[in-house]
Amino acid sequence: MAGDKILVFGATGPAGITLLRELLHRKLPALAYCRSPSKIPDDLASDPLLEVVKGDMSQREAISRAVAKSRVIISLLGPSSTRQPKNTEFADYYRIIVPLMKEHGVHRILVLGTTAIYQPDDQSSISRTLMCTIIKVVASGAYHNVLAIQDYFENMNDASIEWIVFRVGNLSGTGDLSAWLADRERGKAFAGPVGAPGFTSGINRSILARWLVDVAIANPPKWVRQMPAVSAVSKSG
Repeated sequence: MAGDKILVFGATGPAGITLLRELLHRKLPALAYCRSPSKIPDDLASDPLLEVVKGDMSQREAISRAVAKSRVIISLLGPSSTRQPKNTEFADYYRIIVPLMKEHGVHRILVLGTTAIYQPDDQSSISRTLMCTIIKVVASGAYHNVLAIQDYFENMNDASIEWIVFRVGNLSGTGDLSAWLADRERGKAFAGPVGAPGFTSGINRSILARWLVDVAIANPPKWVRQMPAVSAVSKSG
């Protein structure tokens, strides 16, 4: 039986810290599963609504215990700049997480992707093409991981899993408290095809966090089994 928390993977990076701030701001019980709990700021770690669990993605039983306490999962897992992952490393994480979701009755998961993922309704975007070309050349492992994530979810034949792969480009902003407070009020998120009216090449992490929480708790659900590009809204959009 599912729990009541929103489980966050990748909680200690700037986007993860910002997401935790948004969840706790809305008084939503959260669980951060991470290798280095010390990276979570003290003002968040001391909040009674946040549970922090130490673990890595090789510890299936620890992941299972975290999933069992959750009702929704938001994953910000992705390659870092410090090493090149094997081509399916992050897709393989979801091969662990998704069966555990089914085991514990958790149905919704939001998964980080990038605009290197193409969808049929995407339109032409020079900025996206340039970014994808650069990533393919300088970070081949990261590029192939994103495509492996796309392949895993698009070929999932299980209607009980409400997966959403949100595709982002350039991320700006920090997890600092004062920056988050200011940035979250500075705009709204665009969600839809790459190149559509309103789409831009990047988004502030605070605005992304607002969008993620909105989708995580949406009832009825939004964007189920879709891969929307999420960006700041252009002034002409």
